[in-house]
Amino acid sequence: MTQLQIAGFSKISAVKLYGIYTGKCYVLTHFPVSVNMALATSLVPAIASALAVKNYKEASDKITASMRLTVLIGLPSSMGLYILAQPILKLLFPASSEGASLLALSSFTIIFIGMTQTLAGVLQGMGKAYVPAVALIVGAFAKLVINQTLIKIPSINIKGAVYGTLACYIIALAICFASVLKNFKLNFNFSNLIIKPIAATAVMGFATHYSYAWIYRVSSSNFAAVMTSILISVLVFGLVLLVTGAVSRQDISALPFGKNASNTLSRKGLLR
Repeated sequence: MTQLQIAGFSKISAVKLYGIYTGKCYVLTHFPVSVNMALATSLVPAIASALAVKNYKEASDKITASMRLTVLIGLPSSMGLYILAQPILKLLFPASSEGASLLALSSFTIIFIGMTQTLAGVLQGMGKAYVPAVALIVGAFAKLVINQTLIKIPSINIKGAVYGTLACYIIALAICFASVLKNFKLNFNFSNLIIKPIAATAVMGFATHYSYAWIYRVSSSNFAAVMTSILISVLVFGLVLLVTGAVSRQDISALPFGKNASNTLSRKGLLR
């Protein structure tokens, strides 16, 4: 608030910008992150029990699977929120839908926060709970410096807080990932972990943008366009993952009701 007023904003304008950041952007970007938090929490006993009996392969499989799932949650969530920022704000806050550009920028924090959560769970399961604590302290210090530097620049203003959050979690993620690699040998497929999900997210992004535009033009209903485009996006993202082989039978089977789904997809030749 003080930095915004230093930038030249009135107290009322500063309160409004802060409200958009905390009441809209923070809440919406942390919804998918809260889903991922359940995954990170479940990792601690799972990895600890595998390491306790020296089953390093099982521990490695759990770590890589959790990282993949985090990517598969975070990337499409970031893309969807980035593209549909304005329509979603109009849907949820019809009387006050400002803040689309800030929400679009904030969407990039989802994947970094999610991965930091997951790796923090991994490190806690490995008995190194101090590493994510130190990583977040370092990241928080970086955020503080960036906030104090950028928010008071009029052309950046409240966006400086988002840049600070991005820097915080990128730094924390780098520290946590380096610690995991130092203490544990991971056997992960870079293509399935990064390349294919990014490709699927890009295709999904086109589907999201054009499906929303077409449905809104036909129906003139923002609600119908948002909800339908989200459904189409999920289907397109899942289909691309299946076609490229980015998800396996084991991945699907691990989900609730996944065994029946994996059997059906396998019979149709959509699952390798």
